[in-house]
Amino acid sequence: MDSITIELNRFGDPEGVLKLSEKYLRAIGNAPIVEASMELKQKDFRRLMKKLDYDRFRLGSPEAVRREAEEALAELIEPISRLLPLPDSASEELQQIEVVTGALELAQLPLEVLEENRRDIVLTRRVRQPWPRPPVVVEPVPKVLFVWAEPFRKNSTTRRETVPHEAHRALLEEVLADWLDPETPEKTLVEIGNATFDRVKAALRNPDHGFTHVYILAHGRYDDEAVYLLLEGDDGHTGFHSPAELKGIYKNPDLPRPGTVILATCHSGEVDPLEAGGTLGQVLHEAGVPVVLASQFALTQAGSSDLIEIFLALVINGEDPRRALRACRDGLRSRRVETFHDRVALVGYVHLSEDFSENLPGRKLRIALARLEAASRSATRAAIKTTSPSASLAGIRARFEHIRAELQELHRAGIHKEYEEELLGLEASALKREAEVFWNTARDAAPNAARKAPPEEQDAHVGHSREMLRAARHAYRNAAALSRDHHWTTVQSLVLDAAVDGTLDGREWDWIAACQASRDAAERHPDPLERLWGLGSLAELHILAPLVGEEIGFTGAEIDTMRTIAVSEGGWPLDIIIRQLDRYLTWWGADDPWKLPATVLERARVLRDTLTTKMEAHRNVHH
Repeated sequence: MDSITIELNRFGDPEGVLKLSEKYLRAIGNAPIVEASMELKQKDFRRLMKKLDYDRFRLGSPEAVRREAEEALAELIEPISRLLPLPDSASEELQQIEVVTGALELAQLPLEVLEENRRDIVLTRRVRQPWPRPPVVVEPVPKVLFVWAEPFRKNSTTRRETVPHEAHRALLEEVLADWLDPETPEKTLVEIGNATFDRVKAALRNPDHGFTHVYILAHGRYDDEAVYLLLEGDDGHTGFHSPAELKGIYKNPDLPRPGTVILATCHSGEVDPLEAGGTLGQVLHEAGVPVVLASQFALTQAGSSDLIEIFLALVINGEDPRRALRACRDGLRSRRVETFHDRVALVGYVHLSEDFSENLPGRKLRIALARLEAASRSATRAAIKTTSPSASLAGIRARFEHIRAELQELHRAGIHKEYEEELLGLEASALKREAEVFWNTARDAAPNAARKAPPEEQDAHVGHSREMLRAARHAYRNAAALSRDHHWTTVQSLVLDAAVDGTLDGREWDWIAACQASRDAAERHPDPLERLWGLGSLAELHILAPLVGEEIGFTGAEIDTMRTIAVSEGGWPLDIIIRQLDRYLTWWGADDPWKLPATVLERARVLRDTLTTKMEAHRNVHH
């Protein structure tokens, strides 16, 4: 995405008052620095901002108030356009208008109104952050902290300042459906209800918190001294927490910041009065959080839902947060009858790394792979526990189809060549995993299945499993055809050729090339985990060796190295390799059409049992 940076600076204290005479130094890209000012008198500014006050909807006709608010927004476009001039011609692609300033009085301006007549821009804000930049939690698997508070109202012990936390919890669970594990939901979604500031601070100050996203649903309020986040007080009443307190959470420069914080909080993007020292959203961004969403005005409940359903859903799936922000504002705009002017109130503070766009395709693939792993685990659990196998498998099939469609869309969008093989490999993996789920369910491989399907349904499921496995073989072949340098796709194409045909005739040179690539990875790659995956490929090539009349000398030394690396990573990588070896015995060696020879199955059994014994011995010693 192209980006145009507009920086506004002035001399003196950062706390100023918006006035006609105030002069700024404006820098746009590499253009000469010029003087600029906000050509709007303070009294006119206050008049227009009052028309955007949501409290007026409680006092007058909603239609009349809405009309006046839209008129105020239209009147603000011209003076803000002079302060922030946009390119004359519209772009075919979305481009970022990044406004960088430390002048607090400019935080009052609804700069986002510039998007009203331009579908080709997304306006973001940025303030200068610490240098060196603090660490940020960036993982393909999301972990969301959900904070909400309903403190008692003033002078009441029965009435609370309510928020739609149950509805928003349901939305978060829907967005995170592919990731949530019913047995360990806290790995994906952590909830702090009726939150006190101390509980929130403790959660975020834990250096191992691992939160990729934080979503705060609470009321916001301002008075003559500051803007406040309203949380539960120690006595059950309202605790008022200023921007300075929020910023104080991150005094430690080495404390990992979440990648995104969303403040579904009224006035969290507003600074009134200026002595507050910044907005709630601004200070979190200033403390090193790369992406912060806040609201400059009061926020409607309908609008707050879009922060989850549109913005968070897109970002969690790997979308550029700038595109997600524009999509969210467009969604709010399409429902302005319900959301009023939330689309202009939504402020986005964004500071991405310089290589963000370059690394985005790879990140999307990492997320797609992690989702595929999670969906496969979830599908298997659902198939085991359901009382209606056919109904469950229909939903599972739809989920795998959705994942494959997303991967294919990435491919059609045009992806860098270095990612293309991995993308095709992921498509093949999705097909293989779907085939496995249908096989395990149809054949009642899980002894705890609640109800076996009727014979005709089992036959249909087995048929679908076989169809998907043949499709996976074709997909792995396509991926392997791009290059012999990456061992994983070549080895998997050989494995499925052996399973389906019982032979590797004509693919002997592919086996030899895969041995060399796997050996290079196992012995020379600087990443221990990549060395382990190389050894895993060598293990499978050892199993297939009788089919090409060769041997590779896979010995106890390699097995010990695999165990050592896996133990250093917590054991899970070797569990994945053992599960792959188990497929030879419980799936490809057990389904009638597949033709794996007995010599191959015996090698798979010996290697699986050896690795399993070594991992069990390690776990017994350490537990």
